[in-house]
Amino acid sequence: MLTTHEQAAFDTKLAAISAPAATAPVAVAVPDPELEKRTLVITEREVNAYLAKQNLGESVEVNFGEGTVSSVIILTSPPDFPLLAGQKVRMRLTFGASLNPGQKLSFILDDVSLGGISLPNAWLADLKGVDLIAKNIQTDPTLQRFLAGIQQMEIHSGSMRVLLNK
Repeated sequence: MLTTHEQAAFDTKLAAISAPAATAPVAVAVPDPELEKRTLVITEREVNAYLAKQNLGESVEVNFGEGTVSSVIILTSPPDFPLLAGQKVRMRLTFGASLNPGQKLSFILDDVSLGGISLPNAWLADLKGVDLIAKNIQTDPTLQRFLAGIQQMEIHSGSMRVLLNK
């Protein structure tokens, strides 16, 4: 749970993503006031609090590492599933995320593990190492427009910094 002050700051960040021109500046430690207006720092704590408000907090957790985003998801296998029928299973997805030299956002599937065991790439349709954004950008105009709004992105342990385009 976020404090009232933290929630208000996070709501401002969400509003900036939804309608950048209509929001007030977000206080971030950058020297240029113009950059300050367009810079969002989002913490994993804020993301997880948001997920909790969406009633996903018990089953989904997001973590930021150096250049990575990972998510732990608790799933219940179907009752007729051949293994662990009806049991809760922990799945972890790990993605490498960055802006490449051409200012193109990259989101690469690094690993999928189930119950702590890394799944073979063949079982995942050979998606490990694939840039999921590059694979879908040409056919998804909504993704194109979203990415056009991002000038810079950095992911560090515990937080993500995004600089929005003008």
